[in-house]
Amino acid sequence: MTPPLTVHGVPVIDIDSHYTEPPDLWTSRAPASYKERVPRVIRDEEGRERWVVDGDVDFGPMGFTVVKKDGEKAYGMMSLTDFDEMSDAASYPEPRLDLLDRLGISQQIIYPNVAGFGSHRFMSLEDSELRNICSRVYNDAIIELQQAGNGRLFPQALTPFWDMDECVREIRRVTDAGITGITMTDTPEAFELPHLHDPHWDPLWSTCQELGIPVNFHVGSGNNLGGQMIWDGYGPQRFLATISVSLFMVQCKTIMNLIFSGLLDRYPNLNFVSVESG
Repeated sequence: MTPPLTVHGVPVIDIDSHYTEPPDLWTSRAPASYKERVPRVIRDEEGRERWVVDGDVDFGPMGFTVVKKDGEKAYGMMSLTDFDEMSDAASYPEPRLDLLDRLGISQQIIYPNVAGFGSHRFMSLEDSELRNICSRVYNDAIIELQQAGNGRLFPQALTPFWDMDECVREIRRVTDAGITGITMTDTPEAFELPHLHDPHWDPLWSTCQELGIPVNFHVGSGNNLGGQMIWDGYGPQRFLATISVSLFMVQCKTIMNLIFSGLLDRYPNLNFVSVESG
């Protein structure tokens, strides 16, 4: 084991890692009546593995993982094609801990992929209860991941923000299980919901403040601004470079809203995290 890296005596913590969800994450845990509707993996006409939900709702590639089994990176792409090509450390606790040992990293904060970085991709599903089940099953899986992490892996929970009563219940449930934070879309107005400082969200903020858990806004957790700023003739590498810059713009708007709206004054002990924001 490599001794943990330190900076001025402080251990190095990876504050923005991601979880490449295993193909059976939902199908192995969902209630029997929902097993055919929750996220599962198929192979498309071009031979690539993709996630689909509720029959045919496309949720994109198998994972946003470009690290191969041998540790080498694939460049110029969003993801490797198949799960079996991807590093086991992206999905399973023991290989991940082994990797952290080799890199000298003490702990990781871990964010989702399939549901989007703030549960927002589930908004493409018409059935609200299916959305709730998908969120709960993911959270069940990350509770297991954290328990297997020996105090070093800290995945952040999905929140069913489309259903406030369910949202509050789920936050309390995952917190009771030891989860240390939640994810949230940074642009609920993109889904015809009130903006963040509207009183609609007060039960969410007050619950998080009461429980002492942070609200994480990961770039790309709602608005598709990045995808709207691509010009004709852009190949995959220019596309990725443009996304990397444009997504910060949405976070700037979110942070301005939190500050200028007075929300932080109303909830002085509530912590927000702007993730991958530079």
